[in-house]
Amino acid sequence: MAKADCPTEDQETNEELDGKGRLHLGWFIGKGWLLEGLTSKLLLRDGTGAIRATRVPPLAGPDDPPANGRFWSFAFSPDGKQLAVIWRRHDFGPDVAREDDPRRDSVHIAEARDHRQCLGAGAACQWEYYLELWSLENPPKRGSSSKDWPKALWRERLTGAPHPGRPPTAKAPYGPLVFDAAGERLFVGFADGDVLVRSLPGHAPAADDGVPVGPLVSVHQLAVTKLSPSPDGRWMFSEDISAEQRVWQLPGR
Repeated sequence: MAKADCPTEDQETNEELDGKGRLHLGWFIGKGWLLEGLTSKLLLRDGTGAIRATRVPPLAGPDDPPANGRFWSFAFSPDGKQLAVIWRRHDFGPDVAREDDPRRDSVHIAEARDHRQCLGAGAACQWEYYLELWSLENPPKRGSSSKDWPKALWRERLTGAPHPGRPPTAKAPYGPLVFDAAGERLFVGFADGDVLVRSLPGHAPAADDGVPVGPLVSVHQLAVTKLSPSPDGRWMFSEDISAEQRVWQLPGR
């Protein structure tokens, strides 16, 4: 859907694109929903294009500065009742990238996404990625003054040991985030070729901390760019940055 097809906060959107380093991530269509994604804000719209809720990047901890998060990837569940989001938190260390440093806004748009390097910050720079699942079943009513974002069902920090000989920054989501056809599992493609198979609450036993469990599957040698599960949930089509394509059986099916 093009921007001209529905009302939009044109002034606000333009401010995100005026050289401050924040990007428009596109439109994401779910059953009954339209999500306008910016790196620094999400706008959740209903079928008429009316904004029902807005969201800025969450804070990973109570001491985090509000500006240190950027949204990354999005996926609606098949029934339109849930929204999965990956967002990124960066920590430049104590001696780099103050609030007035433009790198705080521009570093995340580096073209070398497969390396996940913090430009200009050296060894002090660290990335952290989080996967959140949000319920869309009870959003603010149309016309309501409240634009509070729907309740988060859970949040998980995306971690994993990188492959031998590869930098620690390789273990980062590269972009793909998809639900299976039944809405029971999420799949995340990583920069080192791994794919995370994550069962959702109510569909698998949870870990001690309440976070659903699921394995990492080593599929490719390079960053995963595409993921497409089969309708029966048994197989996965994947492609990496070199255009190598594979079809493989999903675990647990």
